[in-house]
Amino acid sequence: MKKRYFNITMLALLMIPAAAFPQKFTLDECVSAALEKSKVLALNSSAIEQNTLKLKEISSSKLPQLKLFAAYTRLSEIPNSEIRVPFAPNPITIQEPLFNNYQLRLNVTQPVFLGNRLTASEDATEKNIASLKTDQVVKRNEEAIKVINAWLNLAGAMEQLKVVNENITSLQKRLDDANRLLDNGMATRNDILKIEVQLSGVVSQRIDAETAIRSAKGALNLAMGRPVDSPIEISDFSFDKETPTPGLSDLLVEAKRNRAEFTSLAMKKEALASNLEAAKSGYYPEVFVSSNLYYANPNQRIFPMKDEFKATWDVSLNLQWSLWDWGNTSAKADQVTESMKSLGTTESMLGDAVANEVHNSWLALGSAKEKLKNLEITLTQAEENYRVTLENFKSQAATSTDLITADTMLFSAKSSIQVAKIRMAMAYYNLMKSTGKQLY
Repeated sequence: MKKRYFNITMLALLMIPAAAFPQKFTLDECVSAALEKSKVLALNSSAIEQNTLKLKEISSSKLPQLKLFAAYTRLSEIPNSEIRVPFAPNPITIQEPLFNNYQLRLNVTQPVFLGNRLTASEDATEKNIASLKTDQVVKRNEEAIKVINAWLNLAGAMEQLKVVNENITSLQKRLDDANRLLDNGMATRNDILKIEVQLSGVVSQRIDAETAIRSAKGALNLAMGRPVDSPIEISDFSFDKETPTPGLSDLLVEAKRNRAEFTSLAMKKEALASNLEAAKSGYYPEVFVSSNLYYANPNQRIFPMKDEFKATWDVSLNLQWSLWDWGNTSAKADQVTESMKSLGTTESMLGDAVANEVHNSWLALGSAKEKLKNLEITLTQAEENYRVTLENFKSQAATSTDLITADTMLFSAKSSIQVAKIRMAMAYYNLMKSTGKQLY
């Protein structure tokens, strides 16, 4: 019977969906999962594929085009084509009318010269593809920093909960000690009430911390492309990437060299230059070589026409030149020229934005490091102050108010130092992103 119950229990456990058990993620795993499911990256990949197909379309236009034409025509009835000659009693029939007309034509056309339009368009599309691929690097870094910040926010909320739980455990122990002192007449009821009030306040903080954790989990799930309410757990927070912060001037040079946005803009400039060349192709003539194979019944080139299929062919060299288009070509060229000018302004604005981002990130990391050092000193002082006050309280040399004050200072110091560690980690990753380092 016990074995049967055991088997039933194991079967029930196996039937529980895997999603019911929270999955534990490291930071790198979260970033990888987010990049794999990112809708932003999927849209950019689609744009790359569209331009790749457009390039194939343009390249195919440079090759011979083979087309087949077919037609059937029913003609109205007319009399025979006749002529009269002297001394002939009856007219001579030249051509009997044919009322059914069948036409088959196979055409081959090869562009010879199009003012360099196709080559320039092909080159512009290639540059656009290169730009989009570079944009993909930028977007991957942007998606990665979103996940990193969401992961760190969750880690920070969990660290805060640990500190709160630690404080609750400490207060509960102190409450037990105070009750024993009350039983021995060494504490008052008011001392007990003060500790209980403090404990109640910290319990409220735990509720807030738990709510913050649930909110942070939802944000991380969304950043990873998962349902907002998916069960998720993360590995314990650790940060071992702290290094001496380089000087601001070095970071600005590094950002100018590494940021993929500048490479993307350079590609777009080259694409616009090719587009300008393609637009100016309208000033030049277009030359084609064309050949046709006719298979017709009747064949118009053969006289007299007969009710039978005959094959003929032709080859031609064609030129067409738009001598006046009311400024259409020049307007196209001017549009591209203006786009090139605006791209130069965009590049200047990008340089300013990157410099500002690097500057702010550099300041944030330096500030976070200084705050963390100061808070470490504060924590050491708060721990010592709490130890001394607790000993004095036990020997009745300090009041319960003194102990509560010391405990509040210690709790605040522990909480602040955890926040400072998280902010330093965020500042570090934001600085890496601002200088163009890959975060994935």
